[in-house]
Amino acid sequence: MSDIAGSNQRKTENESELYPDFSQNYFQLFGLQEAYTISADELEKAYLTLQKQAHPDKFANDSRQQLVAVQYSSFINKAYETLCSPLLRAQYLLDIYGISVDLETITIQDHDFLMEQMELRETLAEIKESKNPQQELKNLMQSINEKITGLQHQFDDLWQNRNNESLTAAIPVLHKMYFFYKLLHEARIEEEQLLKI
Repeated sequence: MSDIAGSNQRKTENESELYPDFSQNYFQLFGLQEAYTISADELEKAYLTLQKQAHPDKFANDSRQQLVAVQYSSFINKAYETLCSPLLRAQYLLDIYGISVDLETITIQDHDFLMEQMELRETLAEIKESKNPQQELKNLMQSINEKITGLQHQFDDLWQNRNNESLTAAIPVLHKMYFFYKLLHEARIEEEQLLKI
């Protein structure tokens, strides 16, 4: 009896079908509220659960379902990658509200911000020549991270208001965040090179 029950159980598992809803936004997919500040633990838990359900190997005997599983896994991965990144999450939230922001083709009119960017880039370029480049770089990266954190709080405040004025004001905040993340990435590359010396 137990062998038959086990066989039926295996059959049921193999014949399970996947009906993903690709119309869900990424927050709905993971059962999270649409918010800029989210729980990384909740996101991770929901992601692992969904990936387990949608693993293509579960549908090895059904090519149609396996194709659906591959597409769904890709959708889950893209959603997870987006919500994990504070920058991409901010961009996606604006997108949900019909505000499309292309981070690659932005121009910033804020003169003070542009001057600050130039100064920070000069500091980064001159770090190799300093007496203690690793410490100088550490200080610079800490400063950049503090600026990013400040912009994240600013974006979150604007997002929570969610009116036309605040959402419009969130766009340049996102632009600035992008510039600082880009600078931080360049600083990390510099850090790797210093460690090789």
